[in-house]
Amino acid sequence: MLALTVGYPGSGKSAWASRFRGRLGFLVVDRGDIRRTLIGRDTPGDPDQETVVSRLAYAAVNAGLSQGLIVVHADRNLSQARRKPFLDLAGRLGKAAVLVSFMDVPAPECARRDARRERPAGSDVVLGAAVDWPRAMVERYMAETGLPVVDPDSAERLMMQWRSRNGRP
Repeated sequence: MLALTVGYPGSGKSAWASRFRGRLGFLVVDRGDIRRTLIGRDTPGDPDQETVVSRLAYAAVNAGLSQGLIVVHADRNLSQARRKPFLDLAGRLGKAAVLVSFMDVPAPECARRDARRERPAGSDVVLGAAVDWPRAMVERYMAETGLPVVDPDSAERLMMQWRSRNGRP
């Protein structure tokens, strides 16, 4: 099963995903973690660096899904182009997928949360994402996938049900 987070920086995606780290049967793929490991920063680098980050995230999601794990992919995933390869992969592997929406967190609140981080992205990045990807547009794009779009609590319940039905520990 694939749980793909969707939301602005500071909306709580990585914090939610971290709840599943170290739990048997789960793999958390956090694009920010990959970026920090490779280029030492949280915000996107140059296009070549971002291509490497994308390829590594895809490879990790592919490996986890292929092994029958529940994969939580923590990233903004605001654009259809960013989500599509992962959703296509889940479909090719015959795995269930769900979009976990953090779009109910207003951009100003995201900016406040981000400012309290150890390594903030910056209010210009957070508020810029909200300008580039208005909530209504992102929600329309999510609905167009035909996949379940759920809040974080509902996603956790779905993942636990899936894990029970599929004999995972």
